[in-house]
Amino acid sequence: MVQEESTRIHAAVPRSIGGVLDDAIRLYRRSFSGLWPLTLAAAALIAIPGVFLGIQMAHVRALGPQAALAMMKLPGYWLSYAVMSLVYLVIHGALLSALNRFATRGELSIEDALGVGVRRLPSMVAVGFLLFLCIMVGLFLLIVPGIYVWGIFQLAFVALIVEHAGITESFGVSRRLIKGHWWRSVTIVTVGIVIVSVFSLLAGVVNGVVVAVFRVDPIAVFVVQPVIGAVINVFMLSLLPSVLLCMYYDLKLRNEGQDLAARVGALAAQ
Repeated sequence: MVQEESTRIHAAVPRSIGGVLDDAIRLYRRSFSGLWPLTLAAAALIAIPGVFLGIQMAHVRALGPQAALAMMKLPGYWLSYAVMSLVYLVIHGALLSALNRFATRGELSIEDALGVGVRRLPSMVAVGFLLFLCIMVGLFLLIVPGIYVWGIFQLAFVALIVEHAGITESFGVSRRLIKGHWWRSVTIVTVGIVIVSVFSLLAGVVNGVVVAVFRVDPIAVFVVQPVIGAVINVFMLSLLPSVLLCMYYDLKLRNEGQDLAARVGALAAQ
């Protein structure tokens, strides 16, 4: 267990959008020294299927597009992505758990966090599947409903981990917190996604530079790219969970303030 200085995310008053993002970046920075072994292991595990598929793709590409298409139809191809998705869910849950413990107690325990990620995996799979299904149905219905669903249920995974909520309850918690703050929440998460996307683009640039400078065989790019992506992931995997967690606590404060104001108003009316 690593003892760290607690990062304040329980502000006395609700924060502005910039304030929530500042809290998230501070949480990310202060927790990184304790979380990097987890993000390093996660990045390596996530990259393994990519490297394996890259090697296979490099081989079949030399045989032509028909061979590449045939490989994509193999069960092992999709099984690799399924395993990678499960690993990512475990890591996402572990990061949310570790960041929450650090922010509230000033402690980091990777072992405990991974235990939470593994125990909550079935629930995370169910929530992820239902969320994906709802978004796809919404996108099919003129796109806008899908975007709305994505925005209103952004905190379902946070509720699942932090509040130990059930599958359906996690959706209810997210909806209750974000209701009335949809645009604000989407803006905060979008900024976080943009930051991560910029670093993902950087990975592509670095990949291109490596290929050009070291004259890497174009076929080997399929292998080099996942490795460079893994390096970027070491630094980026905990950023979005930090943003979601800080937004969660800010919205809880806002909703609790609204509830308190309503109670005071009801008492005054008596």
